[in-house]
Amino acid sequence: RPELRAPVAGARPPASIESVLEEIARDLHVLVLDRQPGRVTVGVAEIDLVSALVRLAAITPGVSLSIGGAPVTLGSTHFNSRALEARQIEARFAREDLGQATLAIESYRKIASGRWVSANDTNTIARAVYADIFEQPGTTEASGLLGGRTLGQIAEDRPIDVVYTWVNHADRQWQELFRTARAPEAGGVASIDAENPARFHNKDELRYSLRSVARNLPWVRRIHILTNCARPEWLGADDPRIAWVRHEEIIDLPYLPTFNSHVIESYLHHIPELAEHFLYLNDDFFVMQPLSKGHFFDPNGTSLSQLESYAMVAGPVKPGDADHLNAARNSARLIASRFGHVPTQLHRHVPYALRRSVLAEIEAEFADPFAAFRSNRFRRSNDVNLTSFLYHHYALATGRARTADCTSIFVKAQDIRWRARLAEAVTGKSQIVCINDGGDMRHSSIWTAGVADFMESAFPCPVSWEVPARQ
Repeated sequence: RPELRAPVAGARPPASIESVLEEIARDLHVLVLDRQPGRVTVGVAEIDLVSALVRLAAITPGVSLSIGGAPVTLGSTHFNSRALEARQIEARFAREDLGQATLAIESYRKIASGRWVSANDTNTIARAVYADIFEQPGTTEASGLLGGRTLGQIAEDRPIDVVYTWVNHADRQWQELFRTARAPEAGGVASIDAENPARFHNKDELRYSLRSVARNLPWVRRIHILTNCARPEWLGADDPRIAWVRHEEIIDLPYLPTFNSHVIESYLHHIPELAEHFLYLNDDFFVMQPLSKGHFFDPNGTSLSQLESYAMVAGPVKPGDADHLNAARNSARLIASRFGHVPTQLHRHVPYALRRSVLAEIEAEFADPFAAFRSNRFRRSNDVNLTSFLYHHYALATGRARTADCTSIFVKAQDIRWRARLAEAVTGKSQIVCINDGGDMRHSSIWTAGVADFMESAFPCPVSWEVPARQ
């Protein structure tokens, strides 16, 4: 292969991913496999891979390369062999005019005349190419090569929203409601930490969790924040991608005010204009790597449930046991009564992939148990946990979900290894990180500072909906 022509002296850097691809394709062929918001996936001939990366670095100063989530340096020892063996090399552009986009590049090896195979064995669009397109410079769209779009590519048009539930312990109106509601109530036995103030503590996690979504889930259509607190000062009110939803807009008034997350979560599907397919995140969830829609939903719309690999749900409800465990026991009984089998696995501490219509169906199916626990102002032993247990086992039983797996880290304040786990989390090797206070109200200043350092180091860049800090 001839050497790539050097960029024109004094030429302006490409202002879009499209212009980046055009510049690379001046001297070699680029197969455009997939286009998503914030991410474009392409293929080049194996013999051209390193040359393409060299040109990319020359025309877009500051581009960062990674393989399998780990940063790599062009020209370093063994770089060429690592690049050729990798499924994909990811190039991230930090420049604002490129939208902090990612360009994923994979190599195609010629194994016979007119037959090329990608090094990425997870390529579901065109791992095999039966044409000599890589012999000449230029670009080819995979849809043109295939004669149409794949089901997976069509599914990329499906809108997916994000929902957060959020509380701010420092909100004065919330504090007054909380003090009033803590008076003893009838019905149910309080769980282990139902009224613990630490459960409602705000450490600015929402700001950084939102940054993680903006950076790594750029395809999200809209983000709905369900709360009974005032909007934080840093969150602007004019970004159309953010919907601020008050409890009283969707929760039946007799059940308000409520401080029971199980009750609040049982109303998520009532949020106005919520997409059929959506992700529910706690504000202590952080998305550490770019993830596609296919990480959460199959092309046919099936939701993916990330269940624990072990069984924890067993036995009858026991007052004093963890509230989420008792709620799962109640939910398991509902599944057993409806389908005849007993679910035993909890959902992992990662985003919950949910379908609005399935949630509504569950609410109608179990109307009486829902009405019984929704009156609990705080968590009680007769609660049901819809989003983190019941939905997934109901959807699995009815063919609307399947199990899947992701890489995640769960960092808990009571774990003596939390410093090491935070250090591991900040590397970005895991897809999802959850930093959980664990209901302990005696968090040390060291823990609080460690969490703050993690969030700022992992997601230092403000996004468009943030209001600039006052000087």
